Amino acid sequence: MSTKNLTQRNAQRKKYYNKHSVYRQNRYARWTKDQDSIVLDHKISDVQISKKIGKSVQAVQLRRCRLKKYENLPTHQLVKQTNPQIP
Repeated sequence: MSTKNLTQRNAQRKKYYNKHSVYRQNRYARWTKDQDSIVLDHKISDVQISKKIGKSVQAVQLRRCRLKKYENLPTHQLVKQTNPQIP
């Protein structure tokens, strides 16, 4: 990939992230079971999910990845796996 394309791609990613990262107040809020089910159903786009549950698009995508990765763990262990600071 040329440097021009990389620069353009990075600019587009930054613009997209800034547009959808308005939910900073919910950054440390715990995920509920309802939010997890909405994220896993994935019947609507990630942008719509983020607006509906009040989390950033990046947070929605990361949560879906972690839920799929640790789907066999109980919820309390999932929290410990994804947040190592929690005892």
